[in-house]
Amino acid sequence: MDLNKKDSQKNLKMPIFDRNASVDSIQVDEISVAQIEQAQTAKIKNILGKLFDPNGNLDMRNVTTLIWANRSDKTMVQKITEQLIANSNERTVFNGVEFYLPQLAHMIIHLDVDITSTALEQFSLVICQQSLHVALQLNWILVAALEDYQPELSDGNKNPKANSTYFKRCIELLQNVERIVALGSPSDDGMLQKGPNKQWELIKLKLDRANCVITNASVHSQTSNRTSPRGFLWHKQWTHRKGIHNHRWIKRWFSLEDRVLYCYREPHDVDPSQALCFKLCRKNILLKRAIVLHHATIQHDPAAYKNFKYEFYFTITSPMGNWRLRAESEAKLNMWVKALKKACDAPPLLINEKNSSNSASEKKSSLEDGFLPMRFSQMDNDDDLEKITEEGNDDKKEKDVQNMSLELDKTQIERYQFFNSEREFVRNLTDICEELRFLPDRDDRGPMLEKRLQEVVIPPVSYLPLVKSTDRFKKIIQIPRNESRAFSTKARCPALVTFETISQHVENHDSNGSALDVANFLHWNYMLHGQGSRLDLETSTAALHGFHESNAKMDEMEDEIEMLVEDRPKAFSGFFSPSLKNIWRKDNATALNFPSDLFSPFSKSFKTPNFKFAKFSRRFSKNDLEAGKGSAEDSALTPTKHNARQQHRVNFEEKDQGIEPSIIHQAGEATHYGSLENFPSLKKLENTADNRPENSQELENIRKRAALLICNGESLSDKVERLRRGSKNSSVKGWGIERVISKSNDDLRQEVFIMQLISFYLEVFRKEKLDLWLQPYRILSTSKNTGLIQVLDDSASIHGLKKDPNYPGSLSRSFEFIYGKDSTNLERAKKRFAQSLAGYSVVSYLLAFKDRHNGNIMINMEGRIIHIDFGFVFGQAPGGRFSMERAPFKLTKDYVGVLGGPDSELFKYYEEMVGDGLNAARKYAAVSLTLLEITMFQSEFPCFAHGNGPKALEGFKRRLMLGMEEGRVKEKAREMVRRSSSHWGTVLYDKFQLHSNGIKP
Repeated sequence: MDLNKKDSQKNLKMPIFDRNASVDSIQVDEISVAQIEQAQTAKIKNILGKLFDPNGNLDMRNVTTLIWANRSDKTMVQKITEQLIANSNERTVFNGVEFYLPQLAHMIIHLDVDITSTALEQFSLVICQQSLHVALQLNWILVAALEDYQPELSDGNKNPKANSTYFKRCIELLQNVERIVALGSPSDDGMLQKGPNKQWELIKLKLDRANCVITNASVHSQTSNRTSPRGFLWHKQWTHRKGIHNHRWIKRWFSLEDRVLYCYREPHDVDPSQALCFKLCRKNILLKRAIVLHHATIQHDPAAYKNFKYEFYFTITSPMGNWRLRAESEAKLNMWVKALKKACDAPPLLINEKNSSNSASEKKSSLEDGFLPMRFSQMDNDDDLEKITEEGNDDKKEKDVQNMSLELDKTQIERYQFFNSEREFVRNLTDICEELRFLPDRDDRGPMLEKRLQEVVIPPVSYLPLVKSTDRFKKIIQIPRNESRAFSTKARCPALVTFETISQHVENHDSNGSALDVANFLHWNYMLHGQGSRLDLETSTAALHGFHESNAKMDEMEDEIEMLVEDRPKAFSGFFSPSLKNIWRKDNATALNFPSDLFSPFSKSFKTPNFKFAKFSRRFSKNDLEAGKGSAEDSALTPTKHNARQQHRVNFEEKDQGIEPSIIHQAGEATHYGSLENFPSLKKLENTADNRPENSQELENIRKRAALLICNGESLSDKVERLRRGSKNSSVKGWGIERVISKSNDDLRQEVFIMQLISFYLEVFRKEKLDLWLQPYRILSTSKNTGLIQVLDDSASIHGLKKDPNYPGSLSRSFEFIYGKDSTNLERAKKRFAQSLAGYSVVSYLLAFKDRHNGNIMINMEGRIIHIDFGFVFGQAPGGRFSMERAPFKLTKDYVGVLGGPDSELFKYYEEMVGDGLNAARKYAAVSLTLLEITMFQSEFPCFAHGNGPKALEGFKRRLMLGMEEGRVKEKAREMVRRSSSHWGTVLYDKFQLHSNGIKP
C-alpha cells in the first residue's frame, strides 16, 4: 500500500516510513502533542467566540445552534455548556433559555444518551436551582416525552413508538429534577452582592449540587431497592387490546424502583437499569410495561372485583394507565400495597453526600477525560448484587438505607410540596376537561364545569404557569362563579376558566412598589434557606433598588413570608420587604473574568477568550431600544442582522456551524424595510399631529361598537370592572383577572413549537424595523394529551363575527361600523389590518399552514387578524395528500375589500410588506432551520410523523428561496399575493367547512 498517496488523498500528516531504510534513517513527519493541543484550543476559542457579542453578552440563539451543530463532539458540547452555566443567572440569558427550552430539553433527552456526557443535564439542574418555574416547565416536557416512549399505552395496547432507553432516561431526568427541587439552591449568603468571585462561588456550588444528583442517580435507585419489593404478581389487561388477544391473567415479574413500578416478562439476575442501559434485551428481561406512581392511586377492596372471585386483588390507577393485579398470598398483598402507597406519596429519595462516597456505585465513578461518569453504574461484583437482593437481614438493610438517605428539612419539604401542589393543581384543571368530554349530553357540560371548578382546591401559593420566570408573579386567590365556559366539540371539551389574582410587589420608596417576578418570588418563598442554614436578613441588601435596609428584623420578615405562604386574607397585601436579594445578576460572565478552574472537574485549562473581536456576534443598538423595537431583556431571543455586503444574495455556507453567515450591522446602519415614502397617504397617519386622538368621546364610542360586534358587548376592561365590583379582594393592590383555556385529549406540543417560530419571526421583523405584526400567545403542554392556552382577550373568530346578528355583511362594512366612514381612525384600523395580514401571510407561507377556515382565524378590537390552531403545518393537511388549500396563504375577497381593492395604495403597501418579510426571514434561515432540525429529531409531532421530517425540512428550505436575490424574492412575493387572492382552493375549502361544520366562509 502506498502510504504517501493515501495520506495525500486524506490531506493528513502521518508518520511516513521507508521500508528499505534502516531504523536510524526513518523519516517521521508528525504533529507534536503541543501542536494538537494548540489546534484544539484554537478551535474551541473560535467556536466559543461565536457565543458572545462584543460586549460579552451570551446569545442563546447561537448557543442552541452551536450545541446542535457540534452534537457529535462531546468536548465541544461540554465547553459550550460551561459558558451557558456560567451565565445562567443573568436575566437576559435566562429569558433565552426559557425560549429555547423545548429544544434544549429535546437534546437533553436524546443527545446525552448518545454521547455519554452529562453536560446538558448538569445545565438543566443548575437552571432548576435558579428558577422553580423552569423546573416545572422541564417537568412537563419530560412527562410528555415519557408518555411517548412508554412500553404500553394508557388503554392497554402496545406502544408502537416504545423505546426503553429513552423511557428510562426520561424517568431518571424526572427523578433528578425532583431531587434538585427538594435540595434547593445553595445558600448565597449575599454572594450576588459581594462581587464576582463570590458570584462564581455560588455558581460552582450549584454545579456541585447538580453533579452530586447526577453522579448518585444509580445510588438512589439501588438504595431504594434494598427495601422495595420485587417478585411475581398476576396481571390482567384493563381493556382488550386491538386485534386478537386472550384476555387472561398473566404471571409477570414486578420491581418497585424509586417510585416507578416495572413489569418484566421473567425475573432477571441483573439490575433492571443495567438491562435497559446496555439494551440486554434477552427474553427473560424484556420490559413489558411500567407505571410512574406519582399521581397514582392504590385501591385494595376485596369486593371490588367479581364478588371475591379472585383473592389478594388490588388496582393501580394512574394517568399512564390502570393496572389490575393480584398477589400470591395475603402477606405479599399487604407488602405490595403498603410499599406502593408509600411510594405514591413519598418525596424523592435523597442521598447523604457525606455517605454516598461509600456506596458500591460510587467506587466505580470516576472522572475520565474530564467528564462525569455514566449514569448507570455497575456493581463492583456479583456479591454486591446478591447482598442487595438476598432475603432476610431486614434490620441491617433498613439501617443501611437510613445511613445513605437524607432527611428533608422543613424548607425542603415546603419547597417540594409547592412543586407537587402546582403540578396537581394544573392536572386537576385538565382532568376536568377529560371528565366533561365523556358526558353524553353536551348541554350538561357547562353546569358540570361550574360544579367541578368550585371543588378545585387552590394551593396556598399557586399561579398560572403560562409565563416566563422574569414575568410578574400573580398569585391565584379564587375562581369566581359563573365566569367559565365549556366548549362543545366532537372529540374534546376545552374549558375557559377565569381566576382572580394578586400581583406581588416589593416595597420601596415609591408608594406603588415594584412588581416581583416569578423566579424571585418563588426563590424568596422557598429557596432562601440552604440546608442547615438561615438567611441573614440583617446584612442582606436590596439589589432591586440599590439601597440597604439595615434595620430589618428576622422575625418580622419571617412573619411576612408566612403571610404570603399561608392562605389568609392578610397575605393579599402582596408586598415583600426590600431587604430580600434579587437573584438576577446584572453583569455578564465575560465581563467578570471568571476563574479558569470554575468548572473543575471537567474544565482544566480553558480561559475566557477575547470577545472584543468575536465574529458572527450580535449587537442590540441603543436606537432600537429607544425606538421601542425591542428590549434588553428580550435581546437573547432576537436574531442578528446581516452585513450590507450580503443584501443581494444570502450565503449559507456557514450554516453547518450553526451561526448566521454575516456579521451584524453596526449601530445606525440598519436597513429600513417597509418604508412609507412611496405611500404618502399612509405616511401621513404616522405624523404626530395626525396621530392624536380626535376626542375621548369618539374613542369611547369606537370601543363600545367594537365590543358590541366582537366581544358580545363586553370587552375585557368591562369584564374586569364588573368582577371588581363583586370581589371582596378587589381593593387589594395588584388585584386582577387572568383567563386560560384548559384542554385534554389534545397534544399541544406541535402548537408550542409553531408558536415559538411565530415569536421568533416577530423578533426578526422588529429587528429589521418592519411593520409586519404577529400576536404570539402562550401555550403550555403539560403531558402528551393535556395543556393550557392563553386566552386572546377582546378577540373573536371571523366565523363568530359573521354569525353575530349585528354583523353588517362584510369585513369592510364591519370596519366602517366600528370606526366610522371616511375617518382617520378607519384608515389607521385598515393599516393595522394590513400589517397583521402581511405578517401572517409570510408565516403561513413559510410554515405551510393548512386548515385555515374562519374558525381558526381571529380578529381583535383593534382590527388585527390572529391565526390560531396549528394542528396542520408544514404541508400536512386534514385530507392527507389531497388538499384543496393550494394557495400560498389565505387572501379572501373579504380581506382585499378591507384593503381597498387590488389597485389601492394600502394593497400595494401590503404587497411590499410581504416581500420585505420574506427577505428578512431568509436572513435568519440558519436559526429557523436549526430549530426545525432539532425538533424533528426523534419527534412524535404529527407534521413529522411517518418519516415526513426530511420532507418537511426540504419544503421549508424551498419556501425560503435561499439561492434567490432579494429583488427576485419581492417579485415572487407579488406573484404569490396575486395567486392567493380569491384562490379557487381557498373558496372551495371554505364552502366545504360551511357544509360539513357550519363554519361561515
